[in-house]
Amino acid sequence: MFKGSNKYYWIFGGLFVLVLTAQYVLPTPPDWSRNYLGKSKSAFGCYAIYTLLDEGITSSVQRNDQTLYLLNDRIKPGASVLLVNDAFNFNKNDILSIKRLLNGGHDIFLAASHFDGPLADSLHIETQNSGFGYLLNFNIDSLISRPGIKVSMTASNLKKKSYAYPRLLDASSFSRFDSTRFKVMATYGKNESCLIKTKMGNGTLYFMSIPDVFGNYFIAGHENRSFVYNVLSVLNKEYIVWDEHYKTMNPATDSIFKFIFDSDSLYYAYLLMLAALILYMIFGSRRSQRAIPVKEEVTNTTLEFVDVISHVYYNSKTHRHIAAEKIKYFYESLRYRFGVDTASPPENISEEISTLSGVTPSRVKQMLVYCNKLAAAESVSDHELAELNRQIYIFNKNSLR
Repeated sequence: MFKGSNKYYWIFGGLFVLVLTAQYVLPTPPDWSRNYLGKSKSAFGCYAIYTLLDEGITSSVQRNDQTLYLLNDRIKPGASVLLVNDAFNFNKNDILSIKRLLNGGHDIFLAASHFDGPLADSLHIETQNSGFGYLLNFNIDSLISRPGIKVSMTASNLKKKSYAYPRLLDASSFSRFDSTRFKVMATYGKNESCLIKTKMGNGTLYFMSIPDVFGNYFIAGHENRSFVYNVLSVLNKEYIVWDEHYKTMNPATDSIFKFIFDSDSLYYAYLLMLAALILYMIFGSRRSQRAIPVKEEVTNTTLEFVDVISHVYYNSKTHRHIAAEKIKYFYESLRYRFGVDTASPPENISEEISTLSGVTPSRVKQMLVYCNKLAAAESVSDHELAELNRQIYIFNKNSLR
């Protein structure tokens, strides 16, 4: 059972089962990622506020999983749009859709720690992070116990009430905005604005820089959840659209890999399987791989044959036969290229060949006369054979055809 490569299968299978069992038995660590998803029950998911919207705060909640451009055709009259994320960087089409919604009388509420892109640039909005939620020298328990910010509403009936949050809250403020255009609705610290609004078209555009207050940790059983209720009271109580499309952790992709990555146990088992597969490929292939035979490169035997034949002719001193064969093939090429009768005297065809080839008549005539001379000779010397080859080579090189 454990012979050959079977033992690797048993070892990897045992490790796979061991990891799955350990992950199933061990307690799941808290998820502190800021995903702001309506279905997420993690600390900074928004399951609690999404459920409260549907059950008490508003009469109807519409979930949006598409772009704002497509939402324009599906939104109910007078509905408000609520978008919560860690950052927003809308493109130009999104901005046109936002303006269209505002002109249609809809309110839009944007809650994020950072606002970038054309929308923030056109409205001259800049955010500055306090860094409370990202202090690396403190653990989570320390961030929960340490005091952070106190938020207050600017409305006359709410300004006396403040809401204290721990340093776990990732607090940002609007470091720059047009005070003549925007109205401040909430502040913290030394008058640092965290909630502003402006009238645009027939609707109102709200900007909030502390999206963590919508997280489950600060809603479910937290004493400051009334702050979020007061903030949302400015929106239409009849219809609210909850956005799930413009999330950094957008769950739109539904695949088997997403199912695996959503579970810590399956994720670690998946990594173990990949590591085991790689190790098996490395060590298993080294054991079973045979030596690859080396094939010799294919040689051009035609060139070898020509070389052998030429040496046989040359060494046998049959120069007259070589010259005859060379003149024969050269005349054949003249008949093919220029259509002349090579049996005619040189003076009759030299002009025609000269005109078609571009070689001077005197050189053509000299070459033809020399060819006829060697063809009629009883013997040919080394020098004469070399001269014949030279003249034919020069003619072919200079010929236009």
